Amino acid sequence: MTVNMSCIIFVVITSLILGHSPFSVMQLLWINLIMDVLAAIAFATENPHPTEIRKERINAAENIITKPMMRSILSQGIYQLVIMFLMLFAGPAMFKCQYNLYKTELRTKVGDEEYPTARLLHQTFMFQVFVMMNMFNMLNCRILDQMPVLSNGQGESGIAEDSRASEIDQPAAREFNIFLRPFSNFWYWIVFFGELNIQFFMVGHGGIWGAIFTTTPMSFGMHMTAVGFGIGSWILAAIMKTTGNNLVACMPEFGEGEEALEASKKVASGEAFKRQGKTPGDENESEAESQYSREE
Repeated sequence: MTVNMSCIIFVVITSLILGHSPFSVMQLLWINLIMDVLAAIAFATENPHPTEIRKERINAAENIITKPMMRSILSQGIYQLVIMFLMLFAGPAMFKCQYNLYKTELRTKVGDEEYPTARLLHQTFMFQVFVMMNMFNMLNCRILDQMPVLSNGQGESGIAEDSRASEIDQPAAREFNIFLRPFSNFWYWIVFFGELNIQFFMVGHGGIWGAIFTTTPMSFGMHMTAVGFGIGSWILAAIMKTTGNNLVACMPEFGEGEEALEASKKVASGEAFKRQGKTPGDENESEAESQYSREE
């Protein structure tokens, strides 16, 4: 969801501002392939560790996208958008490839030959930056934080069905090592390094391959900058894991059925981001407000 959200917003806004898409059709297809299809295969072949399996069965009505997931999606999506818009306008000056953002074509014709312009070099760089951030974030997704058990005014007996009832209002377990159990799933690394090699092949060759993928060879500094922004997604993920229960609690979550529809409506109206003082089991509104004030 992170790549879909950031890619759609970036492409739509950039197209409206500049009059053309920052990514070609082939590049968009590749982004969709590696982040949706191949990433799904990589994660689907990874078995959960016995310590991560809950004692009780997961209810079919439970949310598919949990609050910790939403925290990761929003933080990484915002980070990617900030970097992409920064590189869109500051990138040409950084790497001394200034050009007219509105009028310059991808290639210029000299005689019978066509040569890549500064715009093609810049767009190749942005393509590499975007893919690197999402490839590195793919490693972040190997390890997800558990959802903290929030009391919301209930006692331990109210959530006794949960095997983690002893963790009420305690910070959820956090794992910062994204390379935990690296040899548990070799298919994951086969897919990951396969994607990485194809990506560097796409941006490292001109000629017929450059014409197919709408790319041109970049400088070493551009490659290292893209990798650096990818590593930045690791740093951001570690920082977000240090946030407390309050930030997690205000995140929306989504599932299936009528409850999911209602949750979507609340997110659209902004209501989902407001702390609610009243819980479903509260009979007395004043007691709920006092409970909310004590939590704050």
